[in-house]
Amino acid sequence: MSQPKIESKQDIPKKFDDYINKHNSDYERGLHTFQISHNKFSHYSPNEFSRLFKGFDSTQHSRKHDSSKFSLKINESNNSLPDAVDWRQKGCVNAVVDQGQCGCCYAFASCAAIEGQYAKANGKLIKLSGISIFLNMIKKV
Repeated sequence: MSQPKIESKQDIPKKFDDYINKHNSDYERGLHTFQISHNKFSHYSPNEFSRLFKGFDSTQHSRKHDSSKFSLKINESNNSLPDAVDWRQKGCVNAVVDQGQCGCCYAFASCAAIEGQYAKANGKLIKLSGISIFLNMIKKV
């Protein structure tokens, strides 16, 4: 289901109400695995949201990576993998963080990845600071 087409700023509440109601109705019929609702971003059009909160522009940061330096190790003896894993139930995921508009989603994503791997390896979920990574990066620029 695609996002609603917004004609004007006044259309946003009604269009998103319709979108949310349709999605949740489909959820009740088993077509989705989650429900949705309004949040603090619902009053933005898709274009406004992108402009304000999607700070990373990949065209400004493209690099060639040598993929020969990376390898994937697969344990062939364990070929019965589950269809899905809910890492929240395994205690490997912290709560969602509101990153604001700082454009440092890479720092928060890096922290989340390290937190999850640490919890998996050590049985204890820790909380790292994405903003600290960001601040250290801008100090070096």
